[in-house]
Amino acid sequence: MIPIQLVIPPYNDELTIPELSLPQMTAYLRAQGVGVRQIDLNQLFIHLFKTRPQILPRLEYEDRMRRLKLSNHQLDFFIEAVENGHPLYDRFFESAFLKPFLKSPAAILGISVIGTAQLFPAGLLAKRVKQARPETRIIIGGPWTTTAHDLLPDFLKAFSYFDGAVTFAGERPLLELARSLENGEDGSDIAGFHWRLPDGTIQVNPPQSGVPLQELPVPEFRDLDLSLYPTQLLPVATRLGCYWGHCLFCHHHVDWKTMTERPVEQVVDQIQTLIERHGLRRFVLSENTTHPETMAALSEELLRRKLDVEWVAMSRAERHYTPDLAKLLYRAGCRYLWVGMETVSQEILQYIHKGTSLANLENMIACAHPAGIGLNMFLIDIPGFPEHHLHDTIDWVVEHREQLHGIFMQRFALARNNAVYRDPDLLNIRLTPQAATHLDVFDIPYTSEDWMGATRFWELIEDFRTRFYGGRTDVHPEEMFWHDCEREWRAGLTQS
Repeated sequence: MIPIQLVIPPYNDELTIPELSLPQMTAYLRAQGVGVRQIDLNQLFIHLFKTRPQILPRLEYEDRMRRLKLSNHQLDFFIEAVENGHPLYDRFFESAFLKPFLKSPAAILGISVIGTAQLFPAGLLAKRVKQARPETRIIIGGPWTTTAHDLLPDFLKAFSYFDGAVTFAGERPLLELARSLENGEDGSDIAGFHWRLPDGTIQVNPPQSGVPLQELPVPEFRDLDLSLYPTQLLPVATRLGCYWGHCLFCHHHVDWKTMTERPVEQVVDQIQTLIERHGLRRFVLSENTTHPETMAALSEELLRRKLDVEWVAMSRAERHYTPDLAKLLYRAGCRYLWVGMETVSQEILQYIHKGTSLANLENMIACAHPAGIGLNMFLIDIPGFPEHHLHDTIDWVVEHREQLHGIFMQRFALARNNAVYRDPDLLNIRLTPQAATHLDVFDIPYTSEDWMGATRFWELIEDFRTRFYGGRTDVHPEEMFWHDCEREWRAGLTQS
């Protein structure tokens, strides 16, 4: 059948473990008889960044960001930047991808863009491939295209190096495209795709539901060099989508057209297979949030099979947590939980439809901490509310610092097509004139008259870091959450 090449482009240094998307899609397509190759150019690029300064010069953090990411996220600026090329990316793509690709080309090139920072290098890569091999069908997909779905017609019409885009889950659309091209058809009517037609017009096909999670095979990580990833753990999924899905500010619940759950027996089957294949015994539940009842069932199955593993998950401050549940999770290998609490203000929690309470969080902490589970919190400075709410949240967190493992705090980032984007008055914000065409769909520009400025916010962060972390200054505020978890986990592995 028609061969497919799947790629994750640089540059996203937040991806410290293998992304689940390409290994999952590779396994599914191969099970259907499609020849698939996958490569994580992002991790290879980062590896060269760290180990081969003669190829990719070492840069300080801020300088690195400035050189590798676009400073303007409007379409005309993006197109001009791609046409001008980039010395680091172009050199990297030539040696790491283009030469081997042209020796063994694929009819379809799928480029998965997870974060906006990868859009520019994805465009550069598409240009290089299209110029060298025009007959290759180049498809852009991933979370960016799903969130930017209403921008895609204008984007594809103006940027001709992408032939099309796939939104939501891509397994079925890519399989149907491979079969269509194999039969001599053009695939233009396949659901899930946006296509540029020969006359230059863009055809928007309706999305299609994804493959139910329980029908997807074990993800294929064997093509990847796992030693390149800073954090040595593998993702597994118990469900697609967020089971809550009501948070006012969130866009994750619109990322999936099919909300399906995998039986825990099947999840543990996959874990066992991944252990046998790779020897790794550390895993992360990859969904946006996992229900405590699911984690309990998973823990019981892991213990029944006597599997010696460690795992982490994202959760909500649900009322289901008890001391016995926390002990069960720990015995089964749970070492860290991440909780997207955002604030401890009950007024804000109710307004943003968080569906939880400070009392639930305090109960969760009282259960998790004595059991040995490190609890980490996501906090957001949400506009539209008096500043004292943020101060109250910081004070509460500092008061509970001995029971919390780590904190990730950020200003509110507005994503395209969520409830606040559609109705900015919900948080008393105003979209800038550039917002409607802004390509960074996870951080749409806006203003808020009654919100503290960025300088004041970072001053608070510096003060908070000193109070919470005891004056440690070796970690950037945006990195300290992940840094702490990985540092402690590595120490535990060294001691064992």
